[in-house]
Amino acid sequence: MGMNGNICTEFGDISKAFLEYYMSLLGTDEPVADFDDMVMQFGPCLSASEGLSLLDPVTPAEVKAALFSIDPNKSPGPDGYTSGFFRDAWDIIQGNFTAAILDFFATGKLLKEVNSTLISLIPKGNAPNTVLDFRPISCCTILYKTIGKIRPGLKRVMPSLVGIEQAAFISDRSIFDNTMLANELVRGYGRKYKTPRCVVKVDIRKAFDSVSWKFLKHILPLFWLRGYVEGKFPFRYLGTPLHSSRLTKDLFQPLMAKIRSKLGYWASLHLTYAGKVHLINSAIFGLESFWCACLLLPKGVISEIEKICRQFLWGSDGKRRLVFFSWSKVCRSRIQGGFDIREVLGWNKTLLLKMFWSYNHSCTSIWLQWSREYIFKQSSGWDLVAATCSSPIWRQVLSIRDEFISKVGSETEAKRLFQVWDANGKLPLQDVYSIFHGTHHDLRWMAPILDGIVLPKHAFVATLAAQNALATVDNVCKRGVLIVNRCVLCLQDAETCAHLFFGCPYSKTLMQQVLIWQGTTRQVLSLKHELYKLALSRNRSWRSKLARCSFSAVIYFLWQDRNLRVFDGVRRDVSVLLKQIKYVVCVRMYAWSNGIYNSQMLQLLLG
Repeated sequence: MGMNGNICTEFGDISKAFLEYYMSLLGTDEPVADFDDMVMQFGPCLSASEGLSLLDPVTPAEVKAALFSIDPNKSPGPDGYTSGFFRDAWDIIQGNFTAAILDFFATGKLLKEVNSTLISLIPKGNAPNTVLDFRPISCCTILYKTIGKIRPGLKRVMPSLVGIEQAAFISDRSIFDNTMLANELVRGYGRKYKTPRCVVKVDIRKAFDSVSWKFLKHILPLFWLRGYVEGKFPFRYLGTPLHSSRLTKDLFQPLMAKIRSKLGYWASLHLTYAGKVHLINSAIFGLESFWCACLLLPKGVISEIEKICRQFLWGSDGKRRLVFFSWSKVCRSRIQGGFDIREVLGWNKTLLLKMFWSYNHSCTSIWLQWSREYIFKQSSGWDLVAATCSSPIWRQVLSIRDEFISKVGSETEAKRLFQVWDANGKLPLQDVYSIFHGTHHDLRWMAPILDGIVLPKHAFVATLAAQNALATVDNVCKRGVLIVNRCVLCLQDAETCAHLFFGCPYSKTLMQQVLIWQGTTRQVLSLKHELYKLALSRNRSWRSKLARCSFSAVIYFLWQDRNLRVFDGVRRDVSVLLKQIKYVVCVRMYAWSNGIYNSQMLQLLLG
């Protein structure tokens, strides 16, 4: 649908609608008054030495660092190459690549082909209907991106040129600073006996592209007199709710709606459990972290987020499903038997403690400077008592500080840790998260399953099997479901994890055939003992990799075969499973060895 409301179905009409929209954003040329360069003298200026530092020559090391900082998964430019290609081929192309970059900084000239850019339109949602539902991205060449990341001396001087009110895009500043400050400033606005006051929320959409700054300069003061729309709290500011009083669960509905929308779309796809775990970690908790960094989420919101993620992971069609692996175990690290999904509350506390660390480490942001002046009264953050703090936000942060002190044992130990982190100049979020989340014993026998050569979907099933968390008949019966407990593979004994892996004659035969294929002649052990045996072989030889990859593949295909028999009535011979396992393992070994086999390895894999 175009900006005029007309529905476009033909390619030409659709193209015209997009062109009209973006031409309206870019605007037209208008007469602009002459700029008085004397104005520049009233703002921050660079010293002579700072100006000369911008002319420092670029080194080959800076070129390489800039290239390798580009995400290899980013969309390619017009040449079709991502940074991954250049990184993998660096030993071959580094001379020509570096010379091209250095030539630009020496001459200021750039080939037109290098400067070409593709503008791609990315849908903002699952069902875009109008031109407003698309977000444009610029797909540049890797040479152009690398040049853009090399800014000799600019990073050092930017903080002195840009006011502290500008929080984004400047090193060591965060957009959350403005969010925190806004929440503090509007606190108490709704009280009856306070002095009347108001907040002006100015939304200058695409201002630098479509609006004359001369016009803005003249029109903004008039907002105090006319042309405004009266609103009330709460409203959204920088993506998070802004309210003059306590934030309730209802104000977090936009966050939960986004999570439901993403997971609802992905749930319709045929994803493996391992794929779902990856999506929860990468997309959902990336979205949630934005809120966790500036707000302590209410318990009801945290419970709802975990419920949504839990239903997505295990699947839910409106009926209650039997799950034998608690969410607390899911949130443990992989070496502790979990799937490394971040616990929401622990991660929320971790990000808020970072605010306290930033206050003690440095006060360069406007939010921290304001807090030191009006809340802490120039005192140390360690001296302030949470219960007497006038700021609701800092009261929460200081309560988390007190919990952190309790977790590490004493305030002395907490200060010692902060001093170590101050010296490094960075708060180790994963270490802090481990303190809040709690530690569990490492399961060293899980190491063979976690080997990088093991397929993620194989590792997922093997992790559940190793902890008796699969939906075997005996586990289902323990939940009160009345069914006959008999192994569908051998039709003899009761079905348990211990029987399936490898007490059952069928599974034992398969595992024995795999061992013979690997050139090993020994008896098949139980599941746990097989894991212990593999964990002891810590060398990185190809035989150790082969054994670990094969073991998890056997677990996966046995469980798959069991489910085919139970739900589809399909029965397969051991030779069929053995063929599948060999194929998958050969493919993984090929990838691990970068396509280079030694003679022994090749002979075994082809056997």
